[in-house]
Amino acid sequence: MTTISQRKKELLDELKDKEYRDEYVSSSIDVGLAFQIRALREQRGWIQTRFAKEAGMQQARISVLENPSHSPTLDTLKKLAAAFDVGLVVKFVPISEVVKRELNLANESLTVPSYDDDPYFKEQAAPKDAGALWSGKLLGGDVERHVRMQQSITPNTITVVSSSALAYNQQVQKPAIPMGAL
Repeated sequence: MTTISQRKKELLDELKDKEYRDEYVSSSIDVGLAFQIRALREQRGWIQTRFAKEAGMQQARISVLENPSHSPTLDTLKKLAAAFDVGLVVKFVPISEVVKRELNLANESLTVPSYDDDPYFKEQAAPKDAGALWSGKLLGGDVERHVRMQQSITPNTITVVSSSALAYNQQVQKPAIPMGAL
């Protein structure tokens, strides 16, 4: 039986080869997605036919998506995210992150709560007024821009504050188009 430290040592040696690295990353994506799709379906207590209905697909397609030898398209992943009522993050990362994910897979859950079951949204209520600041924390993700829309003293004027303006405590005002101009 291979330990995590032995696997890490093997990987460090094998990943020196560019061709191996490329195949390793590709395989990690395919296997990880297939396992997570199945784990999310099972977490919800869905059989493949129920999941297929939720995703607007045929059951045979779900079976293929749960097979690690298949590479789903981004559009398909978006459909699945909508069916599961979860977010989808696709980003480029250092290969070390891919390796760390594999080595920690036993400790990392493949399941994800749906929006309705996400404790984050049960704890934080959305702001009640339009002048509240919506940040990455409030939106539930790492959002680089913070946007605040607020009715200013002058009617028909909206104040928009970007993250850079927030950093310098500046506000940019854009007057609205007068009603008569339309």
